[in-house]
Amino acid sequence: MAGAAWLAMVAAGALPAAPPEYAVDSVALEGGGATPRLRLDNGRIAIAVLPELGGKIVSLRRVDGREFLSRSDRPYRRRVQGQEYGETEFDGIDELFPSLGSCEIVSGPWQGRRVPDHGELVTLPWQVVEGPGIALEVASPVFPYVFRRTATLEDDTLVLDYAVTNTSVHPFAFTYTFHPLFAGEAGCRFDIPDALPMTVSWSKQSFLGARGEVKPWGDLPDGVGGRFRDSIFAPGSGRYYKLFSPRLSEGRFRLVYADGGAMEMRWPAGILPHYAIWCSEGGVGALHHIGLEPTTDTVESLVGAIADGVAPEIPAKGSRTWQIRLRLIPPAAAI
Repeated sequence: MAGAAWLAMVAAGALPAAPPEYAVDSVALEGGGATPRLRLDNGRIAIAVLPELGGKIVSLRRVDGREFLSRSDRPYRRRVQGQEYGETEFDGIDELFPSLGSCEIVSGPWQGRRVPDHGELVTLPWQVVEGPGIALEVASPVFPYVFRRTATLEDDTLVLDYAVTNTSVHPFAFTYTFHPLFAGEAGCRFDIPDALPMTVSWSKQSFLGARGEVKPWGDLPDGVGGRFRDSIFAPGSGRYYKLFSPRLSEGRFRLVYADGGAMEMRWPAGILPHYAIWCSEGGVGALHHIGLEPTTDTVESLVGAIADGVAPEIPAKGSRTWQIRLRLIPPAAAI
């Protein structure tokens, strides 16, 4: 048995045994009650997911105990459709669709309908569906799409398969941003070629440069006379920053930790041609994390992406699919 009915039976204590592939327990919510947590473990890596809280992936760890995702000190709480993203835990992995920035559709069949901050999916409860690993699905209450994500484990790699179906007779434009917030530490670095031109979105006191300024990665300043590439995460500094990559021919990023271990992410550049790097070193809500975010565009608003002609579309009664892979590399293998 799968789906919402299965989770309800688990919550009621009527179904003590979990399905073969994943285990089920729960986490407490602020104000009382609990929400189901699904755990998948292959003996090398493990994940934990909260379906009712926007399908959030709340843990991604190696068997040696390293946790790759950040965890804020905010309690888990029930979500209200349309609430601001900053009111959530602001950690783990969220899915931002059909827009990152809040906006109101200004033309077409859905004129006047509004997309909330960081998209709809982060505040909606997702349903467990049949599939390998942990398969979840959510239908928009406002727009004509069904969003599905299937999480499976292959050796040292988390594999996320996506399928978004357009249920209308009109093409549906969208933007999408994968939104993992990783735990940062002093001495970690990004495996980015020095010559790659990066666009500054914003940074504390503009230490990286003016908004929209483009500089090679190796030439970005750290604000105190050094090279930014050598100090991308300084705990407690109060810095924050956001950068965008140029259009990519290959979707690949590697975050290397001080012990030589790494997280390597791969995705289809034909669908997600850019990535954003977002970081808070205590400067935003006292949060410490690094966001590495493959994305369809650098505009951050569906309305803006449509106006610029960079918003992809799902054909009428059609679907779009893609895959994101996160490999957790132990220190001895991170060469």
